[in-house]
Amino acid sequence: QAPEFEPKDYKKIKIIKKVKKITDKEINDVLKNLQDRQSTLVDAGDVAAEQHHFLVADYESTVDGKKMDKPAENQIIDLSHESLPSGFATGLVGMKIGESKTIETKISEKPAKFDVKVKAIKKKVSPKVDDEFAKDLGHENIQQLKEKIKAELETAEDEKSRQDMEGQIVESLLTHNNFAVPESLVGEETNHMIERTKQYLVSNRSFNEEEFKKSIPAMKDKYRVDAEKTVRISYLLSKIAKSENIAVTEDEISKKIAEISAGDKKVAENYQKYREYLSLQIKEKKLFDILLENAKVKEVKA
Repeated sequence: QAPEFEPKDYKKIKIIKKVKKITDKEINDVLKNLQDRQSTLVDAGDVAAEQHHFLVADYESTVDGKKMDKPAENQIIDLSHESLPSGFATGLVGMKIGESKTIETKISEKPAKFDVKVKAIKKKVSPKVDDEFAKDLGHENIQQLKEKIKAELETAEDEKSRQDMEGQIVESLLTHNNFAVPESLVGEETNHMIERTKQYLVSNRSFNEEEFKKSIPAMKDKYRVDAEKTVRISYLLSKIAKSENIAVTEDEISKKIAEISAGDKKVAENYQKYREYLSLQIKEKKLFDILLENAKVKEVKA
């Protein structure tokens, strides 16, 4: 049975808006990433490998005395990459084409050995960041590219700021509206959260069924509080939307599909199946628009 309540204190909610100014450094960092993506690897010649080089190498590895499944062939190794095992890059520096070497290191605190043969030494050649570079990326000049990057960074910051403010509104609503919700729905939401945890572990290849089953009772206790909040905020938002007469038209859903599909008919057809879900999305955005318009917002520098 649905709980009976009237939403309280959902207007004039006090929230903080974090305002961040995009810096030249952030724009230049994006330009650097674009430059790296447009870079090519060329033969470095008959030289000894240095920290800035890329090696093309074959290697076999053993970890904790166990040989890894397959020898790696023609692998590109970036000697400057921070994620390489400790001492691995240092061991490769100074090697020449055709040379072989065994490098000892550690992986997850376990002793590891790599038998490496260097087949080629490459260096990165990066394009100059100028008007020509910008034109290759579809812009008139470098200034226009920088302006586009700045606009995209600002949009990302605006979205981040809005999510943060929506989170503050949710917390405020939960604090000022404490009512009992059906235990069956809390149980369902708890099970959904446990299932999402399982999917996450499976996708990260760190799932152990026996251990997972043992941890379910502890997870139920841990997730119950958040599950109750999820159910309660769902009731709250639904009731406020009703109070504010928020409705979504078929035309608005069609416009949303057109926006998402960007002219791709197949994508548009596929999204027709999700009209109900999109309707809920639009409704929620309209609701938070109203809650944010009515909120007492204090701006601070991020």
